[in-house]
Amino acid sequence: MKNIPRDNHFIWIRYLAAFSILFSHSRFIANDVEFTQATGFFSWLFPGVPTLFFISGFLVSLSHNGAAFNVDYLAKRILRVFPPLWASVLLSVIALFAVGYLNPMTLNWGEFIFWFVGQLTVLQVYHPSFLDEFGIGVLNGSLWAIPVIFQFYLVLPFFVKIDQHFSKKYSPNWIYLALIFFALLNIAFNYFHNFHESVVTKVLFLTLVPWAFIFFLGYFFQRNFQLIKGKSNATFLLWLAIHIGGYLCLRELGVRWGRNDVNPILLVIFALMITNLAFLPKSNISWFNRIENFLKKYDITFGIFVYHVVVINFMLEYQIFTDNLTYRILCLVLASIVISTFSMLFLERPIRENRDVILEKINHCWRNFRSKKQTDC
Repeated sequence: MKNIPRDNHFIWIRYLAAFSILFSHSRFIANDVEFTQATGFFSWLFPGVPTLFFISGFLVSLSHNGAAFNVDYLAKRILRVFPPLWASVLLSVIALFAVGYLNPMTLNWGEFIFWFVGQLTVLQVYHPSFLDEFGIGVLNGSLWAIPVIFQFYLVLPFFVKIDQHFSKKYSPNWIYLALIFFALLNIAFNYFHNFHESVVTKVLFLTLVPWAFIFFLGYFFQRNFQLIKGKSNATFLLWLAIHIGGYLCLRELGVRWGRNDVNPILLVIFALMITNLAFLPKSNISWFNRIENFLKKYDITFGIFVYHVVVINFMLEYQIFTDNLTYRILCLVLASIVISTFSMLFLERPIRENRDVILEKINHCWRNFRSKKQTDC
């Protein structure tokens, strides 16, 4: 056992990541150079998507714990990711029809159905022509990450088995070679994506290939937790100083730091920082602990990620607070929080509380399906 503490501070990191993504996308509604530069600085210093991918690699692989690929594992991942996604799509489509943007009489229903099914499954990257004039032209541009995350969920059980086999037959250190390979894939992809973009790089962007290093770095960190976790609480401050110092130096040199395409070396430094932050001892400050417990109980980070671009689109379409940047950003933040809270209270939390019942029903149906007795499903 790696003796990884159950209590951690990952909730703060998830909120920072969610708001980093939100403020990064707020540039679509902020016609202000200074504001865009400020949010860019924050979202480059604390890259949201790589953070969420890394945390997924760490926590999902930790909860997986070497179990076989089974219906329970897959069902848990689907119940975590897809209900908020489905709610976002359904509410958005209802709103588009309600405000008259989509007209049933003139709509290309074949294109609409293909897009709608794609949004509900893993083809969120398809952008139909009937949305070209709405907001930024993409109903929810954040959703490209969903199929990438789900690909990791599918690959993880097989990677764990491979790791166990190679570690037993050869050496546990084989994983360093795997990480170097994934890092080289990441570097090559980022280079071609940034300087020689093509159809191939666009397709690869939507697969696990360029992101594998980030996910499996999270897996490596939980696998070797005692090696990663510093002996002193000051370790976090050391990695924080290295992270900020490295960012500022590279920024002065004009070297690209990247948001989603942060390079592997800098990502390792960043991951060391947030991991040591996540496992700092519990605070002795009672009000801080109450806030942390509240945020854990009412976690709306995934909702903010899923819903905020939809809010941006409607704000653009209806020119909300176009003359006041402060009100516009506050509207974006508050609307995203409110919608995410409703989603958490009335969708995500009920599913989580009834997950065992749902899983039992799914397993019952699966057993009947395998035995060709599906009458009870």
